[in-house]
Amino acid sequence: MNAHPETPERRAALSQRLRVATGLDEVTLEAFQRAFYGAARQDPLLCAAFAGVADWDAHIVRLTQLWSSVALMTGTYHGQPMQAHAHLGLGTAHFARWMALFEETAVHRDHPDVPRGLADLLTRIEWELREHMQKEEQGLFPMLRVGHGPPMAIALMRDEHDDHGAHLRELAAITHAHEPPEDACNSWRALYAGTAQFAEDLTQHIHLENNVPFPRFGA
Repeated sequence: MNAHPETPERRAALSQRLRVATGLDEVTLEAFQRAFYGAARQDPLLCAAFAGVADWDAHIVRLTQLWSSVALMTGTYHGQPMQAHAHLGLGTAHFARWMALFEETAVHRDHPDVPRGLADLLTRIEWELREHMQKEEQGLFPMLRVGHGPPMAIALMRDEHDDHGAHLRELAAITHAHEPPEDACNSWRALYAGTAQFAEDLTQHIHLENNVPFPRFGA
């Protein structure tokens, strides 16, 4: 017989003692999850494992509940994480990379030059670009191919290009113009090399559309 039965009050008291002892809380855990999974989604080896996640905000909430239950004994997570990931076919190399990236994120979390907000910005850019490309490929471009360039639709695409440009300026500000600090690890440097290439590619895309097909239709 358990001399100290589990009660909500005892669990809450234990969680509070762990918060004090570790310095962790749900806000800190969520920030770490966003930083770690933001990096993992950009990692060449790990990114495919996240292709099936449709709602990242909801996923981060779930992950925070998991780590809150593990680290702080809050009991807020209910599920079978191993079973949920069994179909992904992750092997030893994935696990080793996962742990290395996890450690790097923990080490750099308090670095003064850490790109805070980068994961959220990249997620927002990805969503808006997907919507933008869908409008072009399914709506505007078929009309342009048959010689019809609706001014309103082209004006809308130009406005969205301006929005993309604003996002690129925000990206440059967060990453210090894609320049990692001198003590950055290889993953950090690779991440910024990737954001720099992405910014260059998107800038060329915007310039090409604004200056080649759109002017042909007087827009």
